[in-house]
Amino acid sequence: MKYPDIKLGEFEYAALIGSILGDTHIGIDSKGIEARLNFAHCKEQEEYFNNKFEMFKCFGGGTKYYEKEDKRTGKVYCKFTYTSQCNPVLTQLQERFYKDKVKIVPKDIAKDFNDISLAYLFMDDGSHHKNGYYISLCNFTKGELQMFVDMLKDKFDLKCSIHSQRAIYIWKQSVTKFNQLVEPYILPCMQYKLLRS
Repeated sequence: MKYPDIKLGEFEYAALIGSILGDTHIGIDSKGIEARLNFAHCKEQEEYFNNKFEMFKCFGGGTKYYEKEDKRTGKVYCKFTYTSQCNPVLTQLQERFYKDKVKIVPKDIAKDFNDISLAYLFMDDGSHHKNGYYISLCNFTKGELQMFVDMLKDKFDLKCSIHSQRAIYIWKQSVTKFNQLVEPYILPCMQYKLLRS
């Protein structure tokens, strides 16, 4: 099968790197050959979902909207999902970011993880707590988290530590620097995640 030749721009590629470490999934197709992209966001994050879809719709595929009622509470949960077509570009990323179908932090993550990647990871899995920030990365090992903390220190001079729930905590001393790095890329619907002085 011939796949479209896709070359992501620098911004889109950096955003994808951050998203893969966050809520975006890359899975191998049923034939076990090529990989496809999948992500989902709630209705309140529709703007963010659309932003990601516009960047990655070059991979083909389509979106769906789901509503599901929790029969215990009667509350209706809504979400948008995107699943791409398979593409060798995604297969290469899947091979880099997954080992035995488990997502990992690649040892070479520092080479293409930048402030855009950090912003998209934060929009996916970040929150503020008291005077600092959490980035939830509970699927990764403690060794991978330590490598990531070291990278944030070396590359961005951010003071961080590993929280007991396998989240990375960005210290109060680094909040201003963190804001300077990510704020240009944080969408209006995600501004609530940022601490303001």
